[in-house]
Amino acid sequence: MPDIMKRFANVAAGSETHLLEAGRPWKFRFCPYTKGRYTIIVGNDGAAGGMEWEVKIGTTEIVQRSIMQIGITDGIIPMPYGGGATNTAPAVTFDADKDDEVDVVAFETGAAATTDIQIWASVIPLVP
Repeated sequence: MPDIMKRFANVAAGSETHLLEAGRPWKFRFCPYTKGRYTIIVGNDGAAGGMEWEVKIGTTEIVQRSIMQIGITDGIIPMPYGGGATNTAPAVTFDADKDDEVDVVAFETGAAATTDIQIWASVIPLVP
């Protein structure tokens, strides 16, 4: 199962960050399988209302732009498999077709460049 765990430190005030592209791009952001099941968890260590996020496949919204989960401990990646009680955030699970591009975007809305974002993403092939 190809997973990725990424940390974005001190996200710039007012910025828009494409989490699967920025830094080292995730090679599975384009679905390599006939059909793949994605699971994504995103959270931040900032103040309530300081960060929003959305998930899209092309122009299809999977997660409408919404407030991002807070309370994530910096440096500890949120995971569905024993990530620890201090790093819990809701997981978003959805299916994509071959070559669909998955885009996870974070929007800094708190006007403070001190927030850290952490993301865990996974995709598994679905067998017809």
